[in-house]
Amino acid sequence: MFLIPFRTKPFYHNYKNIGFKETIIIEYELLNSDKNMVKYWLMLINTSNIKEELEKLMEYLSASLNLKFTYIYF
Repeated sequence: MFLIPFRTKPFYHNYKNIGFKETIIIEYELLNSDKNMVKYWLMLINTSNIKEELEKLMEYLSASLNLKFTYIYF
């Protein structure tokens, strides 16, 4: 599994075209030091064997840290 963080939205459609079929893009927002919401993206490649555990972890982090997560599946 690869873990790739982004500060700008990744061009995830390009990764699908080159063969990364089990890819999840997780979009989340954090409050920065200036009290502004900043969006981040996290791309996980080849996640088929941990998808369920990953969803549970994101659910927990969302509730405990007040983060907003959005999933994009391929």
